[in-house]
Amino acid sequence: MNSKIQQFNATLHEGISQQDLSDILFSRLQLRYPDIVEKYGHDAVENAVDYVADFNQGADELGSSD
Repeated sequence: MNSKIQQFNATLHEGISQQDLSDILFSRLQLRYPDIVEKYGHDAVENAVDYVADFNQGADELGSSD
């Protein structure tokens, strides 16, 4: 089997990484609720997002309600 396919399959099996999830969550939050970042500051919001992403790392799905 192609090594790239094996690597992709392993990544799918492991789920999403904490960093990737954090990036996705922060981007969504910043797009939908820019006033939160403005009100509390980038660092505070990023720390909260990192906490949530750490708790949910390895998830197989990320839906709009997550």
